[in-house]
Amino acid sequence: MICDDKIKINSYSGDASSQYWTDVTNGSTINIWSLKGVGSPSQDKFEPYAPKNFSITTVNSKPFLSWQHRTPVDDYWTGYEVYRCVESNYPPSYNYTKITTIGKTVTSYYDSNLSLGAYEVVYYKVKTKNTSEVSEFTSQIRFGDPAAPATPQNLSVSTRGTNPLLSWTRAVNQNIKEYVLYIRENGGSWFERARLSGSASSYTDFETNLTNPVDFLEYHLKAMNIDNEYSGMSNIVSVIGITEKINANNLKQHLDIFTEGSQKITDYKISNFPNPFNPTTKISYQLPESGNVSLKVYNSLGKEVAELVNGMKTQGRYTATFDASNLSSGIYFYTIQVNDFVQTNKMLLVK
Repeated sequence: MICDDKIKINSYSGDASSQYWTDVTNGSTINIWSLKGVGSPSQDKFEPYAPKNFSITTVNSKPFLSWQHRTPVDDYWTGYEVYRCVESNYPPSYNYTKITTIGKTVTSYYDSNLSLGAYEVVYYKVKTKNTSEVSEFTSQIRFGDPAAPATPQNLSVSTRGTNPLLSWTRAVNQNIKEYVLYIRENGGSWFERARLSGSASSYTDFETNLTNPVDFLEYHLKAMNIDNEYSGMSNIVSVIGITEKINANNLKQHLDIFTEGSQKITDYKISNFPNPFNPTTKISYQLPESGNVSLKVYNSLGKEVAELVNGMKTQGRYTATFDASNLSSGIYFYTIQVNDFVQTNKMLLVK
């Protein structure tokens, strides 16, 4: 500290009986208490130095804290205070609690009673103390490696305006730093769509406008903890088969293009969109098990006009496009046959 650019604090005696200042103009040392004529100061007037070289090692899976006192012999201190903060959420609250006070001759602490949950970590920091004053804290140090986060649960998709709205059940007490949302189109490669706060539980995909043509979009989600470890992949949700531009006012009636829930498919389904159509429509179907799939289109007289699928398919969701450019307006039927499942649906071509 500089006073009037001419005098600065130099030192004070270890027994707190004197405090010395230096006259920077000539280097002479002054006993400031004598200068003031107030006699010897009380020892609780001096703030001690903070510990240095604070570190944590592991002993028998427990944290062993150690530090050093700063070198000036003129410091006056009586001991150290150790503070601890256990966290399971990100960002941390840093709500520290003093767990012990240690005498001045001890510069370490073994936290043998610490017990952490699978997703918990603990932060420590230390202060120096004397009779009534304390130093600044050391820097804080983290101990513990949280388990990789659990797989996100209950991912679902609906709409917000004309955009897909993804929602999921937010995990708590798992030190999740971020959620990472992935997307792929038409069964291609997955790529990252967004990184979201660990406190998030929904995301609106403004990059996808559902009034514009899309084919087959899928989403899944992963969680990432404070050590950048990833969870497993969530269930997949899908947006299927808008094949021509539609009016935003009509979007709600097409919510059957959304599939919500887990990757596990439990039954057969088939539908087409749009219907009526001109000149193309997309037929979407799902298979709960592998099988030889036949998908054919017939006119109103029962004559086959197109064979869209003929071959083995594994469990999953698929789409096939029916192009009626060379056909006349009217009612058509499409029939799927796989294993013991057979279903026929009607569609209308309007030109």
